[in-house]
Amino acid sequence: MSTYLGDWTEDSTHYFLWNTNDSNGAAITRTVNGTVSVYKDNNITQSVAGITDTEDFDGVTGVHLCIIDTSADAFYVTDSDYTVVLTGATIDGQTVNATIAYFSIENREVDTIAISGDKIAANALESMLDGSGGSVLTLEQLRIDSTDGNAAVYITNSFGHGIRLSIEGAGNDGINIWSDERYGVNISSEEDCIRLTSVASVEIQATTIIGDLFGGVDGDIGGSIIGNVGGNVAGTVAAVTGAINTAAGTITTLDGLSGADGDTLKILSDEHDALAATLTLIKAVTDGLSESEVQFISVVGEDNIVTIVSGDDYTTATSNALTWTITNYTGPALGAADVTFKANRKRTYDDDDTLSAVFTKAGSITHIATTVTITVELTATETIDFHTYPPDERYNYQYQTSVILGGAIITKFLGAMTVLREV
Repeated sequence: MSTYLGDWTEDSTHYFLWNTNDSNGAAITRTVNGTVSVYKDNNITQSVAGITDTEDFDGVTGVHLCIIDTSADAFYVTDSDYTVVLTGATIDGQTVNATIAYFSIENREVDTIAISGDKIAANALESMLDGSGGSVLTLEQLRIDSTDGNAAVYITNSFGHGIRLSIEGAGNDGINIWSDERYGVNISSEEDCIRLTSVASVEIQATTIIGDLFGGVDGDIGGSIIGNVGGNVAGTVAAVTGAINTAAGTITTLDGLSGADGDTLKILSDEHDALAATLTLIKAVTDGLSESEVQFISVVGEDNIVTIVSGDDYTTATSNALTWTITNYTGPALGAADVTFKANRKRTYDDDDTLSAVFTKAGSITHIATTVTITVELTATETIDFHTYPPDERYNYQYQTSVILGGAIITKFLGAMTVLREV
């Protein structure tokens, strides 16, 4: 008889052990391992997605470990039952096809009696929720999820307080509300919308305040105010989108200030940064010019920062290929080594903290005496597909150049790369 492994949550990983025996009941390993797979409901197509089969787990003959990762494939969905089977195995000289275990994914009703352990507790909960019993519910934590786009909780009261919280213990929050999108709190009232009373002070931490503040603010506003402040602000304001009658203090940033042509300070600042980067490139080239010749220099700086222009060629024929040089090298001969150049968009690299390259190119290598030169060529067709700065931030790519000999990485260059937009 196969074993029920339980009702699993979606996209979860589970482990279980199963065994094989000979005709006398003695533990025995599989002569031919066969295949451990899963059937869904009554479908006749089985899947091996997310399944890891380890024979003789921990060196114990006849005891095997099976791992099932239900996040590995869309095959695993809620409201379904699954059966784990072994097919095509040879055990004790016999061909074996057998069911091992079965499980479900969020496909079982919740038994309140089984959860509480007694029927009285389940009845007490029901009477309290339908209003026929007590009016007090004691919970350590309550989470309510709504997926239909409406409010998760409706509270109506004909008199008194809609919500009244009494928090005991120093240092605790009366109300702590967090939202990853839209409004953390949306309150509408025919009279005062929000009234806060405190024996000390009221602390509001918000990224943006949309609306008008009719009084003053004594402190710092770290986010934005979209609207008007009728009183005084005695502190710093990160950003104001609206009217400022008087600014007696220091204004650090005014990104929204614009001239008659509509260009804001931020637009001008971005254009200035792009021009400065271009001038830096021009200076790097002109510094290498003599009176009688024009010389292309490497686009790889001394600090290994690469700067290229989208749509340009960087080849040995144009004398501006990406080049890295190692001097006084004393390691193994690298003439037969492979070179791989990878580039990943910086925001993706920062989010994943890995170098999952979106662009890969093979390079070349020369090894003469103690000097090693690594070269990577990029064509205009390749560079035109890179994202550019602007609008991206400077150093918008992270690159990695690897030298691989016999499967081992001998040396590696890591650095930032800026792809400039053509004028």
